[in-house]
Amino acid sequence: MFRLIFLILITWASGAFAATPITLPDRGQVSIRNGWDLLRDPGNMLTSEGMSQPEVARACVGQTSEPALGYVNGEAWLRLTVTRPASAPPMWLLELRSPLLNDVTLYVPQPGGEYQRHVAGDR
Repeated sequence: MFRLIFLILITWASGAFAATPITLPDRGQVSIRNGWDLLRDPGNMLTSEGMSQPEVARACVGQTSEPALGYVNGEAWLRLTVTRPASAPPMWLLELRSPLLNDVTLYVPQPGGEYQRHVAGDR
Protein backbone atom coordinates (compact mmCIF):
# COMPACT_ATOMS: atom_id res chain seq x y z
CA MET A 1 0.00 0.00 0.00
CA PHE A 2 1.25 3.46 -0.85
CA ARG A 3 0.55 6.38 1.43
CA LEU A 4 1.26 9.95 0.51
CA ILE A 5 1.79 12.18 3.50
CA PHE A 6 2.09 15.93 3.33
CA LEU A 7 3.62 17.84 6.18
CA ILE A 8 2.89 21.54 5.85
CA LEU A 9 5.28 23.72 7.79
CA ILE A 10 5.37 27.41 8.32
CA THR A 11 8.67 29.21 7.93
CA TRP A 12 9.18 29.91 11.61
CA ALA A 13 9.01 26.19 12.50
CA SER A 14 12.30 24.71 13.64
CA GLY A 15 14.33 22.27 11.58
CA ALA A 16 16.38 22.17 8.42
CA PHE A 17 14.66 22.86 5.12
CA ALA A 18 16.09 21.71 1.80
CA ALA A 19 13.52 23.31 -0.51
CA THR A 20 12.86 27.01 -0.96
CA PRO A 21 9.78 28.10 1.02
CA ILE A 22 6.66 28.75 -1.05
CA THR A 23 5.37 32.31 -0.71
CA LEU A 24 1.65 32.50 -1.34
CA PRO A 25 0.51 35.25 -3.73
CA ASP A 26 -2.24 37.76 -2.98
CA ARG A 27 -4.59 35.64 -5.12
CA GLY A 28 -4.60 32.87 -7.71
CA GLN A 29 -2.64 29.65 -7.57
CA VAL A 30 0.95 28.65 -6.97
CA SER A 31 2.95 25.64 -8.16
CA ILE A 32 4.96 23.60 -5.69
CA ARG A 33 7.47 22.61 -8.41
CA ASN A 34 10.52 23.98 -6.56
CA GLY A 35 9.10 24.14 -3.07
CA TRP A 36 8.83 20.62 -1.73
CA ASP A 37 11.02 18.06 -0.02
CA LEU A 38 10.75 14.27 -0.27
CA LEU A 39 11.53 11.57 2.25
CA ARG A 40 10.69 7.96 1.44
CA ASP A 41 9.70 5.69 4.32
CA PRO A 42 9.56 2.13 2.94
CA GLY A 43 9.08 0.65 6.42
CA ASN A 44 6.22 3.01 7.37
CA MET A 45 8.06 3.93 10.56
CA LEU A 46 7.86 7.75 10.62
CA THR A 47 5.28 9.85 12.43
CA SER A 48 4.45 13.55 12.21
CA GLU A 49 6.38 14.08 15.45
CA GLY A 50 9.36 12.20 14.04
CA MET A 51 9.39 14.42 10.97
CA SER A 52 10.01 17.38 13.29
CA GLN A 53 13.27 15.90 14.58
CA PRO A 54 16.38 17.65 13.14
CA GLU A 55 18.04 14.40 12.00
CA VAL A 56 14.92 13.38 10.06
CA ALA A 57 14.45 16.90 8.68
CA ARG A 58 18.01 16.81 7.31
CA ALA A 59 17.24 13.53 5.47
CA CYS A 60 14.56 15.24 3.35
CA VAL A 61 15.70 16.00 -0.20
CA GLY A 62 14.62 19.16 -2.03
CA GLN A 63 12.86 18.50 -5.34
CA THR A 64 12.82 20.54 -8.56
CA SER A 65 9.87 19.08 -10.47
CA GLU A 66 6.16 18.49 -9.97
CA PRO A 67 5.48 15.59 -7.58
CA ALA A 68 5.12 12.39 -9.64
CA LEU A 69 6.17 9.43 -7.54
CA GLY A 70 4.53 6.54 -9.41
CA TYR A 71 3.83 3.31 -7.55
CA VAL A 72 6.09 2.75 -4.57
CA ASN A 73 6.13 0.55 -1.50
CA GLY A 74 5.73 2.24 1.85
CA GLU A 75 5.08 5.88 2.57
CA ALA A 76 6.35 9.01 0.91
CA TRP A 77 6.52 12.18 3.00
CA LEU A 78 6.29 15.44 1.08
CA ARG A 79 7.12 18.55 3.06
CA LEU A 80 5.96 22.00 1.98
CA THR A 81 7.17 25.11 3.75
CA VAL A 82 4.64 27.89 3.19
CA THR A 83 4.85 31.61 3.91
CA ARG A 84 1.57 33.54 3.84
CA PRO A 85 1.98 37.31 3.65
CA ALA A 86 -0.65 39.36 5.50
CA SER A 87 -2.09 40.42 2.12
CA ALA A 88 -2.76 36.80 1.03
CA PRO A 89 -6.08 35.10 1.80
CA PRO A 90 -6.08 33.09 5.06
CA MET A 91 -7.50 29.92 3.46
CA TRP A 92 -5.91 27.98 0.59
CA LEU A 93 -6.74 24.72 -1.21
CA LEU A 94 -4.15 21.99 -1.72
CA GLU A 95 -5.11 20.29 -4.99
CA LEU A 96 -3.90 16.76 -5.68
CA ARG A 97 -4.25 15.86 -9.34
CA SER A 98 -3.69 12.11 -9.16
CA PRO A 99 -6.90 10.06 -9.13
CA LEU A 100 -4.95 6.97 -8.02
CA LEU A 101 -3.96 8.09 -4.52
CA ASN A 102 -5.25 5.57 -2.00
CA ASP A 103 -4.34 7.30 1.21
CA VAL A 104 -3.35 10.94 1.69
CA THR A 105 -2.76 12.50 5.08
CA LEU A 106 -2.09 16.21 5.54
CA TYR A 107 -0.51 17.41 8.78
CA VAL A 108 -0.74 21.13 9.54
CA PRO A 109 1.26 22.46 12.53
CA GLN A 110 -0.68 24.24 15.24
CA PRO A 111 0.55 27.01 17.58
CA GLY A 112 1.01 24.61 20.53
CA GLY A 113 3.40 22.36 18.59
CA GLU A 114 0.83 19.69 17.74
CA TYR A 115 -0.44 18.82 14.26
CA GLN A 116 -3.94 18.98 12.85
CA ARG A 117 -4.51 15.88 10.71
CA HIS A 118 -6.64 15.76 7.52
CA VAL A 119 -7.22 12.47 5.67
CA ALA A 120 -8.25 11.96 2.02
CA GLY A 121 -7.86 9.38 -0.74
CA ASP A 122 -10.01 6.67 -2.26
CA ARG A 123 -9.91 4.18 0.64
